[in-house]
Amino acid sequence: MGFATSIHIRGVVQEDVQQCLRALSEHDCYVGPSGNEWIGVYSRRCEESAGGNTEKFAAKLSSHLGKHVLALCVYDSEFQYRLFSDGTLQDRYPTGGIRRLRSRKWHILALCNSDQAKRRVEAILNRARQLRPAEAAGLPEEEYVRRAYQDMARMQHMGPEERKKLVEQYRSVAQANVWQDAQGLCEGVGIIEFGWNYSDLAEQDREGKLPSMFGHL
Repeated sequence: MGFATSIHIRGVVQEDVQQCLRALSEHDCYVGPSGNEWIGVYSRRCEESAGGNTEKFAAKLSSHLGKHVLALCVYDSEFQYRLFSDGTLQDRYPTGGIRRLRSRKWHILALCNSDQAKRRVEAILNRARQLRPAEAAGLPEEEYVRRAYQDMARMQHMGPEERKKLVEQYRSVAQANVWQDAQGLCEGVGIIEFGWNYSDLAEQDREGKLPSMFGHL
């Protein structure tokens, strides 16, 4: 769990993406394999900016390649996406306070691979709220609170590593539905490589364990 950012391009092959990145003078990127409906691009610059450069980068790729490009960022409390076509922003989530209250058409639904996937993605995007931690943990509210107070008392006698592990456990419960929603969106439109990020791929590369199907610029 934690922050992750990626860009996904529809209807291209790996070589086209690599040529595009070279033409745009973009470096420190890993490119996913051909053979899937979407190809992932994992950029060091986007990751180090906590997603701040992702939208502009996705727009440039979409404009240069003339394709649908989805920029995806997953944070602790929510996920965000921007969908571009031919360099033009078509869709975004979240939309912002006032716009979210209005009935709207999600352009990303046209890219779903089945009616069932379309209904699932639409339900994710139109959800009024995220699950409470107790709901995500599958516990009644009172039981979740009782256990939380017990764990808080136990933390006073824990070592640093045990305390860190407990904190991560509660954080993962709070974040679980965010990642599930992001994964549900990706699966709905046919993105297979959800969950990769630049740091993980770079670490595998340094250790000589990077799958050969990934390209690197």
